Amino acid sequence: MNTNDLSVNVPVSPSSATLSSSERNRKYGPRTNALETIADVDLTGRTILITGTTSGIGMETARALALKGAQVVMANRNIVRAEALKARILAEKPDAKIDMIMCDLSSLQSVQAAANEYKDQH
Repeated sequence: MNTNDLSVNVPVSPSSATLSSSERNRKYGPRTNALETIADVDLTGRTILITGTTSGIGMETARALALKGAQVVMANRNIVRAEALKARILAEKPDAKIDMIMCDLSSLQSVQAAANEYKDQH
């Protein structure tokens, strides 16, 4: 079996009751990207905290959510790389709302400080 032929049926939004049958049963496969999975979702007015946005899935998730209108709060230990992603997103969507919080998930003290910073700012 070729993995390129696999696909799954998944709801495209938390409020799938308002979607048509074809929207609810859209096919996704191994080449589907984050932005495609939320193509029909408007995230304006939502604030979403994401860890690990400096590479891989976290990076593309942060980018997709910001491009769809969410205020994205990126919690990372490497602020320099987070700044680079912020610049990349702002080049695509100049009005994107992106905040950054320093957070090292291997340190409980850092996680607590990040949680307090998030609570104070949002």
